[in-house]
Amino acid sequence: MNYLLKAVSLGAVMAAGLATAEPSGTFRQAHDYGFGEKSSLDPSSPGRIQWITEKIMNRLVSPDLAGIPEADLATEWSANAEATEWTFKLREGVTFHDGSTLDAADVIYTFERILDPDGTSPARSALKMIESVSMVDDMTVKMSLNTPFADMPLQLMDYRMRIIPDGSGDMIGETGIGTGPFKVEKYEADGTTVLVANLDYYKGAPKLARMEIIAISEGQARIQAFLGGQTDMYRYVTAQERVLLDRSDKYNVQVIPTGNWRGLVFRTDVEPFTDARVRKAVRLAADRQEIVDLVYGGGAVVACDTPVEPNDQYRADLKCPQDIEQAKALLAEAGYPDGGAEAPAVLLDAEVVPAEEAKMGGTGGEPGFSLRSRRVQLCLTVVVVAILGLAFGLGMSLGRGGGKATQATGAGAGAGVAATPPAPSAEQTGEEACEERGYGIQECLSVGYCEWDDGEC
Repeated sequence: MNYLLKAVSLGAVMAAGLATAEPSGTFRQAHDYGFGEKSSLDPSSPGRIQWITEKIMNRLVSPDLAGIPEADLATEWSANAEATEWTFKLREGVTFHDGSTLDAADVIYTFERILDPDGTSPARSALKMIESVSMVDDMTVKMSLNTPFADMPLQLMDYRMRIIPDGSGDMIGETGIGTGPFKVEKYEADGTTVLVANLDYYKGAPKLARMEIIAISEGQARIQAFLGGQTDMYRYVTAQERVLLDRSDKYNVQVIPTGNWRGLVFRTDVEPFTDARVRKAVRLAADRQEIVDLVYGGGAVVACDTPVEPNDQYRADLKCPQDIEQAKALLAEAGYPDGGAEAPAVLLDAEVVPAEEAKMGGTGGEPGFSLRSRRVQLCLTVVVVAILGLAFGLGMSLGRGGGKATQATGAGAGAGVAATPPAPSAEQTGEEACEERGYGIQECLSVGYCEWDDGEC
């Protein structure tokens, strides 16, 4: 989850401690400028820049490191017997960056603004059970629901549910006024946004004096900025990048469950996937753990056809083992006794195919039902169904080492370190340097001075 990524990667510099030293140092982080001109500091807007709002604003309820609701701007909460009314007691003495004091009016304004049917907030759908938000007293609010809902605190952990000052909606996208550990000194969505320590933060002043959040839209440029020392953290390290970065104590790698879900998606209006038996056969034919190990480098957990993350309290304990014989039987029943038509819409790394294809009795050069990649787009339009819930990702983030031990969290996640491959010597050309190292395609394309041509790096 992103919440965990923030807490583990930045906890050492953002957490309030008992130390009384003045904040010091600058931390630099890139964001992808993914919303372009729509980018905003409004936490509930379609263009929110999460990498900034998470540092400058708080929620009523936040997740702890295990994803369990813990008190933030609300110190306690309770529900009536039917779970149709939820009451939240607010934290006393919290101030916004403009000096105003948090009270019930700010909370009511925040949620009414999200719920406004004429508004543009995509967070509205997550709160559709709320009928009204009212004031019990200056520091207590009540949410009245249109249906029983037992998990309201969990719902309020949504990263978009950050509290803003009463009446600030017209300007919040530029000012970013919140109650968080950092406040905005300069905002440039397409440049460098500067945050400075909030000395009045209710948990205590952060140890870090300044943060620079830098817009870098291209993924390769972001990792190059990190490797070049222009940023201090790089989120979402791919399995291929980690292979390249796995040889040095120059960096710390932190592995955190993200809750991100990846599936293989097929059109059900195109043969042979109009037949549910064929779809089930594909599910049974796949060795999901083998795919996870190859495509994700082991950095994921098999999802078994459900987008419910593994640490969710309501997730069923599902198993989805490979069963080649049943897959063959289903294909034969569907009219494909010899494998039948080729799958029209699978997106897999090409290296996954031979082992799976062999198990199904097919060959790469003959027509037949296979898991062969056609390099088509993952999310097809018209009618789609996720037939193979592949995996939940374990997000990896890099931080500069400074000699400190690497710490990793999450089930099955190992600690690791990372490094960039050595640069070529002055006497070597880029081609000679790449040839000497014998890189495969993924390694080759991840290195700035190498190119892939006709099967060679």
